[in-house]
Amino acid sequence: MFKNLLREIVNSLKHKNEPSFIDSIMEPFYKLEKDGEFWNNTFDGIAVLANQNKWIPNGDRHQNGSSAFG
Repeated sequence: MFKNLLREIVNSLKHKNEPSFIDSIMEPFYKLEKDGEFWNNTFDGIAVLANQNKWIPNGDRHQNGSSAFG
C-alpha cells in the first residue's frame, strides 16, 4: 500500500519537477519503505509531511531531515 502511494507521489511530481529534485525528495520515503522496525511499530497508520528541507513521518524517531536534505 505504501509503495503504491509512493508511485502516486512520484507521478504527481513528474508533471512539474526535474528528476533530480524528485529523487532527492523521495529518498527518505524509499528508506522508510524498507524500515522493518518502523513498520512493525506502526499500528494506526502514518502521516508524512515533507518539503525540500525536512521530512517528518508520524512525528517519531525519523524526525530529522538530515539524511536526504543535507
